[in-house]
Amino acid sequence: MVSLRLPGDLRREIERLAKREGKDKSELIREFLRRAVASRKVELALEAYQARKVSLGKAAELADLSLWEMLDVLRDRRIPLSYSAEDLEEDLRTLGELG
Repeated sequence: MVSLRLPGDLRREIERLAKREGKDKSELIREFLRRAVASRKVELALEAYQARKVSLGKAAELADLSLWEMLDVLRDRRIPLSYSAEDLEEDLRTLGELG
């Protein structure tokens, strides 16, 4: 369990959204946190990929995305694909571990 204090304006906005969506405030906050965690994982994976610290396959794994989903993210953000023979080898190893 985690407990936290929210500023009044944020608390009121969450209450409004929960009412509008017909959800419990706790349920809405959990949904927000799940999305934020998923988004942060993608951001960190992209940073590592752009810094050439990880391959495309490893970045997808870190982000909990399929390779195809990660390619979509790269395309949507206009991040150039940099793919070497070493990247291919690492991706094949990653696929072998997953599969």
